[in-house]
Amino acid sequence: MDYLLAKYYDDFYVPEDIKNGASRTFLPSDKTFAPVPAANVPPNFLVYGKFRDYHVNFMKYDAVLPYYFVPYLNSIAITLPLDSTNYYLLLLLPMNERGIDKLIHDLSLSGGLRSIVRSLRHRRVVATIPSFMLKGYVNLTPTLQTLGVRRIFEPRQADFSPMTNDRDDIYITNIEQAITVNIRNYMDPNILENHAELRQTTPLDVTADHPFLYFVMDSELHVSLMAGKVVNPTNSRIR
Repeated sequence: MDYLLAKYYDDFYVPEDIKNGASRTFLPSDKTFAPVPAANVPPNFLVYGKFRDYHVNFMKYDAVLPYYFVPYLNSIAITLPLDSTNYYLLLLLPMNERGIDKLIHDLSLSGGLRSIVRSLRHRRVVATIPSFMLKGYVNLTPTLQTLGVRRIFEPRQADFSPMTNDRDDIYITNIEQAITVNIRNYMDPNILENHAELRQTTPLDVTADHPFLYFVMDSELHVSLMAGKVVNPTNSRIR
């Protein structure tokens, strides 16, 4: 166990691009070095943190978006608008391209997303984000029963008389929520905030070409409604 803990925290990983002589650029908004994509190399994604997939579609755009480098997580936080203004997408991208598991662990100890959301500031970024669509179902029955909603699941106790006259035979066996998160190859410029003064600044490069975390956030309360990780953008199953 001591060996495993030491291996988990002592990260001596040297990125392949550095081994191969690639340069790195300094981000002025933080004190972390980020890879500079090699010329003439097609966009690719480090699937499961193990191998590069060159068949992943990416969207790339120059925009002013809420951004923050999270020093205690060694990760970039950036938000993207969704089709509905009631929600937005928060991405957490670890600087270490194989650091997704450590990011999850550190985030669980850091107190959540509140301080990250409060620290977001609009910055001009050139963002390269993989297109991905996640689908899944969440079983809400256990949660509802824990909250005290039980009668509707019991055949002899459920009462749906306001909805039907057949009171004895109507009850609920299970409640599931269907979830879909769709990040496509385009972004509607009409839903982006206008920050003309920031468009003249030097953009920061944000390239999500390795596993990252995502959170569907409520725009008013700024709380997470859904969370997961993207380890393979071509796999639509929610993880």
